[in-house]
Amino acid sequence: GACTAGTILRRDVFEKVGGFDEHYFYLVEDVELSMRIHLAGYDVVYEPALKTYHLESQAMGKDTARKWYLLRRNSLMAIAENMPLMFIVKVLIIIILREVLLRSVIYFLLTRIWKRKLSLPQETKDYLKVLHYFWVNLQRIINKRKKFNTVRIKHRRYLIRI
Repeated sequence: GACTAGTILRRDVFEKVGGFDEHYFYLVEDVELSMRIHLAGYDVVYEPALKTYHLESQAMGKDTARKWYLLRRNSLMAIAENMPLMFIVKVLIIIILREVLLRSVIYFLLTRIWKRKLSLPQETKDYLKVLHYFWVNLQRIINKRKKFNTVRIKHRRYLIRI
């Protein structure tokens, strides 16, 4: 995908694929846009001779925990909105089994062994919030996929190959 800090994009393509999705705030919005551009039959080309200088955004300041949550949330949303359904199912299974259940079991066992209360890892808390966000927004995701099908030319499996 293209990093929007140094992207040149035709306006007609940008408008055809629906532009930036307002549900993304900070991180992954450019990758998600690139996914839709690919699926609409256009190429996203990297030009190594192009040089841009991009100072880190001040939109989030120093809130690293929030950045990690948004990265996890927006990555799942980009996958859910653009990838093939079986790929989405696999990703959800991995998140639920590894990031939530396994970490929760380890947390539970450690609290019993050490006989003191521990806090769930921030990653696990993030993934629980991400899964909740996914569930709450499921109908919106389905509607976006259906609407985008009117301009989509390539099969969603194409994204896995590239």
